[in-house]
Amino acid sequence: MEEAQRAFREAHEQTSLADPLAGSLLVVGGDLGLDLDARPLLQHWRTRSVGSPSSEMRYRWELSHRRGAPLPPYAGVPDSWNAWRPREQALIERDPFTFEEQFLLPLLLVDNLELLSREAARGDEDARLLLAEVSPTLRRDFAQFIQVLQPFRDTLALGYVSRRPRALAALHPLVVALATCYAAVARDKGYVEGYRYPFAERPLLTPTAQLAMGLLYLGLELDLVPSLVSFTRARQRANGGFTDDGDGDDPLATLLCAELLASIDPTFDPGSAALHLRGLASADGLFRVLGPEAPWLTARIALWCEQARRPFAERFRFPFLPEHNQDQKTGLPFFAYFAELFSLFSALPGLSSARIELAFIDLAGFRAFNNAYGQERGDDVLRVFGKALTTLPLVRAIRDGGDEFLLVSAPGTQGLEHRVHQFRGTWPEIFREAFGPEVPPVAPRVLVGHTTGAGLMSARETLGRAITGLKHDLIPGPEGIQRDLGRL
Repeated sequence: MEEAQRAFREAHEQTSLADPLAGSLLVVGGDLGLDLDARPLLQHWRTRSVGSPSSEMRYRWELSHRRGAPLPPYAGVPDSWNAWRPREQALIERDPFTFEEQFLLPLLLVDNLELLSREAARGDEDARLLLAEVSPTLRRDFAQFIQVLQPFRDTLALGYVSRRPRALAALHPLVVALATCYAAVARDKGYVEGYRYPFAERPLLTPTAQLAMGLLYLGLELDLVPSLVSFTRARQRANGGFTDDGDGDDPLATLLCAELLASIDPTFDPGSAALHLRGLASADGLFRVLGPEAPWLTARIALWCEQARRPFAERFRFPFLPEHNQDQKTGLPFFAYFAELFSLFSALPGLSSARIELAFIDLAGFRAFNNAYGQERGDDVLRVFGKALTTLPLVRAIRDGGDEFLLVSAPGTQGLEHRVHQFRGTWPEIFREAFGPEVPPVAPRVLVGHTTGAGLMSARETLGRAITGLKHDLIPGPEGIQRDLGRL
């Protein structure tokens, strides 16, 4: 990671504010843990003019190095650019900057939206004005991916936006439409295929992996995901890498396919892919497929190689839930989200057999609190308790209904019983801070157990029935009570 950070820093210092990827480098640099100041770039963008919504100058940033943006040293000259998919070499030779723009457009749309949304949330006025200006054009540009015309570009946008929470929230309806359209055309064969020369009717590896990534993170069309994942995994090469076309080394395809498998299949060993990727670094420490994207790709590979060393539970990512689909009282997912998790965990072989820890919680004294202080204050209790649950690591908290909650651990995690026990120790103080020391606290009654992904729904039913018996147990103190039922 240190070598990649050094290479990234050196490349970033060579990159001008006019570079198309200037905003993306701030975002991925932040992912690397670097403290990079966005103010100079935002101020630079504010000084630039913007053209019509249909022109190449429709943003205050460039979309390629065709004009207005000097090529940095690490990019090389356009005559030296080579297609990492050999069938597209003629496209580069004919017009390298159009090829570059097609490749960069998904990254620029997503990362610049993420950057502006982040800085606007921090109170930056330039970012707020720029975000308001670019949002309509950016949505229109993103909508073109839904036409299912360029699978490599379109699914790169789908897979990448799923990793950027602010951009995903802003574009969520379009992202859902994009994922749904590509799922429809991939359903019959279990993979994405090409539609135009030079990939017409050919199975496409990276688009298949990126469609699977998008569906997983969105919680959509989950019954299609197993075939997409199986198609991707079956195409790992003996050297640990993946490639879209031919036998050459392809760091981008390897990264995107390995990201998918390492995040969703606990039986996939990411070590061989990480070792293969490390061998593809250039002498300057950067990774390239074209040239201009080298710092961005280097940061992404460095981040993934670091993540690949972690246990699967830390690599797993729960599906995204947009704010407008969250429970309005608690901000947590509804029970319908739990049903989607069950569909996901039971559909994939690696997850269906993985250990999943589950907790069922209700609040003792909640009805008495409602009667004494009113329903509005009762809703405040649910909100405070739900927010407190979100602090538990490697866990997804869900409102089951009423004053009942579920905790689902990331696959392969152990120790939920201990973490919930610690949480109960902090709950009385959280309650007192919210409602005052004179108000008797409601107390959590908790049942914990473990199952497999395939048994998740039946385990929840078992816990739900058993919690009734716990209600007749000893009257809980402020910290509540807890029982471990073991294997469910």
